[in-house]
Amino acid sequence: MSKLKLTTEEKAIELKRLRDVIIFSADYFFKLMSGLSNNQFDPKAYCQSIKTETEKLYEEKKLTMLRRWHANMIEPFRVEKNLDFEFAMKKKTGFDMGIAEWYQRKFDRIIENKKMKSIEDYGWSKTFLRFENHHLYLNKKKLSLLKAFAEEYEAKLRKRNLQK
Repeated sequence: MSKLKLTTEEKAIELKRLRDVIIFSADYFFKLMSGLSNNQFDPKAYCQSIKTETEKLYEEKKLTMLRRWHANMIEPFRVEKNLDFEFAMKKKTGFDMGIAEWYQRKFDRIIENKKMKSIEDYGWSKTFLRFENHHLYLNKKKLSLLKAFAEEYEAKLRKRNLQK
């Protein structure tokens, strides 16, 4: 969002969007952490407190605070480049983090080069293929090429390890 002053309507739209994304993120986090409840951490209570406080901030129209919470809630998923989170969030809230586009640019470069040039390329391709919804982001031809380049790079790594 830019530094320009929002109209009342724009602020209301932004408040709702942020609230929806934070609540979705808390629910998603709870699903991931639900099996980790112990005496020191109760994911259900933690997520409920986030949702309650988010609703309070929304009612009080605390846009700056909601923006901070939004950034904090989605950052782990952004850093991990978690496509499943982005896919589910986009479906539920309409918010797009740009992760799929990031992968697209990276893989377009790999396909253009006709190979993976680094362990990072290989690692990101394996991360991408691990996500349940990866097939929705690349057409079959690109997906096939990416898998082939990953296998080729993996063989190169195995050969290098055998030579040591």
